[in-house]
Amino acid sequence: MQLNFTKVIILNAVSSAVLAFIWLLAPQLLLKAWRVAQSPEVALIGRRSAGLFAGMSVLQFSARNIADLAARLVFVKGFSAAYLLLAALGLFELFSGHAGSGILSAVFVEIGMAVALIASVWRRNQTTGSLYMTPQQHRVTPVAIPSDSGVFRHYAATNLADAYSIELPAGASTDPEVLARFIFSQQAPWIGYLMGIRDAVVGRIGLKTTGGLAALGADGKTGRLGIFKIYVTSPSEIIVGEDDKHLDFRLSVLCSHQPSPEGKRYLTMSTVVHCHNRLGRLYILAIAPFHRLVVQSSLRSAARTGWPSVTPT
Repeated sequence: MQLNFTKVIILNAVSSAVLAFIWLLAPQLLLKAWRVAQSPEVALIGRRSAGLFAGMSVLQFSARNIADLAARLVFVKGFSAAYLLLAALGLFELFSGHAGSGILSAVFVEIGMAVALIASVWRRNQTTGSLYMTPQQHRVTPVAIPSDSGVFRHYAATNLADAYSIELPAGASTDPEVLARFIFSQQAPWIGYLMGIRDAVVGRIGLKTTGGLAALGADGKTGRLGIFKIYVTSPSEIIVGEDDKHLDFRLSVLCSHQPSPEGKRYLTMSTVVHCHNRLGRLYILAIAPFHRLVVQSSLRSAARTGWPSVTPT
């Protein structure tokens, strides 16, 4: 879904103006919610932040009627980066004990603003040499986790469980490992950017980073798919995942070898997460919206590029 750029920018401008007034006239409203003690030093930073947000508001409102897509992209990249960095820093302050859980409201607003900005300029790539181009075959549909998947009821209790399905065109491979590797290789650049922000935050609190996980499979000898450990492979499914001190997760790519009653085959990507502690629950609460965007974007990117074909035997 593409949002209206002008409406999103006006919403950003209004939000920035409200924050400017709060930081200038009533910073205690935010500080109390975040459980941060008020002091002359904090008040000084607040007043300077008010000036910054006021300038942002003017800039955003002035840009509401920009028609050139390239100019819009520059604008969106800059402000999305700022919002996502603020969100990441908010999580860092929370996990470091410098702020209370009230700061999560700011984190969610900042994430929402970044997502809205990105959605306002998102364009589907219409250029491909693939034969796999019907709109139906680009449609990603949320579904229940398939009962024949190895991740169905994998954990006794889950803190996140979702699945997304997409139609595979005639002639496409149904080898789950081939398709999984293809999906991860076709991810949009902004996903790598988000993972970089995530690593910068979680690396400070001792969680595994994508760089560290990628290094584990650098020798090509360990059973890994990208940054993920391979747990199960079968003719119809591959299950990857990772265990960490805050949570464990499994991700399944399941291919239907038998066509549906309509003669169609589908690929379903399912994710289940089990959290060990409060850190895990807060983490998954913060990243769940991004997780869903990443899964859907990855499936659409693979479909637009054109799924790998069946390898002749």
